[in-house]
Amino acid sequence: MFASVMTLAAFLFAAIRPALAADVEVSGAWARATAPGQDSAAVYLTLKSTARLKLVDVASPVAGSAMFHWMAMQDGVMKMGRQERMSLLANEPLELKPGGSHIMLMDLKKPLKEGERVLLTLTFKRHDNSQFKLDVNAEVRPLTGAAPDNTAAARAGHNHHDHR
Repeated sequence: MFASVMTLAAFLFAAIRPALAADVEVSGAWARATAPGQDSAAVYLTLKSTARLKLVDVASPVAGSAMFHWMAMQDGVMKMGRQERMSLLANEPLELKPGGSHIMLMDLKKPLKEGERVLLTLTFKRHDNSQFKLDVNAEVRPLTGAAPDNTAAARAGHNHHDHR
């Protein structure tokens, strides 16, 4: 009797577990290498989830702090500001990219060098307010290389913007 109850409990847990842990796909995670003395860097990636989620926190061992930022061209000036969280809609990609929303690593503990990997821990919140974490490794790409989409905003980098 006890064994059958345990088997049933294990079966139910296995059936419920996928509903509890939203399937999040991460692709294209990268950061640009930094110049000597540069103490911040942006990280870009694409997220896609099977459920509606909020991305509520980010941390990295290579930085004193990490945060979400928005970036946009306003009246010919690149502006940037902190975002408290980002929303993921079910089955719709959330693209963090040059010239748009991204992750900022602040107070870097050492320069980011081409070929290295940067560990990020993303914290997501579900609709029931429960949270889970996901580790991501971002590739460090060359400092001088153009961003994949090669837009003017991407080439501008983070040199000319306002922090609000």
